[in-house]
Amino acid sequence: MGRIWKWLTTWSSDPIEPQPSTPKAQAPTKPIQDQNAALQQLIETVSLPECIRAYVSAVGGSPVERLAIDKVKKLARTFEDWMLVYGAISPVSVLGNYAFEQLPLTAVTFDDWQRVYLSCSSNGPRSEAALQKMAAIAHSREEQVKVYNLAPEGSQMEQSMFAALKLQAKTLDEWETIYDSSEGELRRFAAGMMVDLAPNDVSVIDSLLSHDPDDADLKDRSFAKIRSLSLPLSDWIDVVNDVDISDRVRNLAMEKVVHDPEMAAKNFDELVEILGDAEDDSEFEKYVADLLVAKAPQDDPAKIVGLLEYSLISDDDELRARVFQRLRTAATTFEVWKDIYESTEDEDAKAIARDGMIDCVGSADMLIELDDAIGDDKDDEYDERVAPKIATVLRTEAECRIIVDKYYADSVLFEGAFKNLLGLATTMQECLDLFLSLLDEWKTEDDEVSDKLVGLAVDKLLSVATPGEIYIMSKLGGEFDVLGERAQSKIDAQSQE
Repeated sequence: MGRIWKWLTTWSSDPIEPQPSTPKAQAPTKPIQDQNAALQQLIETVSLPECIRAYVSAVGGSPVERLAIDKVKKLARTFEDWMLVYGAISPVSVLGNYAFEQLPLTAVTFDDWQRVYLSCSSNGPRSEAALQKMAAIAHSREEQVKVYNLAPEGSQMEQSMFAALKLQAKTLDEWETIYDSSEGELRRFAAGMMVDLAPNDVSVIDSLLSHDPDDADLKDRSFAKIRSLSLPLSDWIDVVNDVDISDRVRNLAMEKVVHDPEMAAKNFDELVEILGDAEDDSEFEKYVADLLVAKAPQDDPAKIVGLLEYSLISDDDELRARVFQRLRTAATTFEVWKDIYESTEDEDAKAIARDGMIDCVGSADMLIELDDAIGDDKDDEYDERVAPKIATVLRTEAECRIIVDKYYADSVLFEGAFKNLLGLATTMQECLDLFLSLLDEWKTEDDEVSDKLVGLAVDKLLSVATPGEIYIMSKLGGEFDVLGERAQSKIDAQSQE
């Protein structure tokens, strides 16, 4: 016999312990009264299981045994009855052999003949006859597959079942059922039919890839069909984002997307939508993010800085650098940089926007607007960046006074504007006015005089004053003691020369 089909055989209820597969042994004769009691009980019973039990427990050749055999023959009428008998006693006993002979005589259904086949599988002619009977009455696909699996390989019976199955099975589900229960050539044929009948739906075909992990042929056929599909780009993108799809098919879909000219032609807004649907932390998400940065519109800096809202981009050093590079070339005006500064939460982007605003400052009013925009975020780095800009922007006394009249003396803007005023002052009176304003009006936030700026003002005064004026200054004291002391020091230095 060719292939072996493993079936679970369900036996009848009324459990009866089967006996060893040897003829019944002779035992010492029981007392007469025990035999009579057993006979009387057996005569009265109409239960087949009880008769079988009586036969099993009776002494070989005893009246009880003979009566049990007669009762079993009278009560057993159906195939199930004789299967019950055959399964409970030794098959080589008298009753066991008789029960075996009754099985093919009472078998009716396919399942009956299958059990006959399994019962006589060691008996060549009888098992062959049972299999022939199974083939003759097999009508359903399940029955035909069972016969195919039991038929000798290459036999007419095997070929006949194969042909019948090919005529009956029409759908993917039907061939899938055949595939799961068949062997050999039929199983290989069923695999091909499954692939051929599968709709042009990647998820359906992909399920065939994992149907039997050990069937390389089925996997290769299924993958080849998916590769041959001519699907629109949107469908391949859906496949890439399908969390239930196999890695092999996802990689194929990714390949299809990357090499599709339509994907390369997608504009920024379309890519934003695609990125929003992409699976988190996937290769596809990274691919779309890379495209998105490359497609960021140079005429819309807000969209460029908006890319930093995607963690995939903001957490990737290379992508961040590319965003900032595009941002620097896209934003060219103070207002644009200000909008970026106020709209982003990214610290690096804020620093770039701050520097962009500083670079674009061209007037006192813009310096004020810059300072207002930075607000409480001013730090030493800001002061270092904006200080040189003040010197180049505030070219007139009027512009400088706009600043000194607005800010405290300890702010970087005031300091820069005041230095410019000193640079613009050419007369003793102009310098003196600046010095006195520091003492009387232009105080720090704590309402203190800025010693640093007072020192600068004194240096300027002494640089433009005549010797006589310096002499007069040296006599000053009180709130002007700084000027008096510095003037005296200058006189002393000149006298030593």
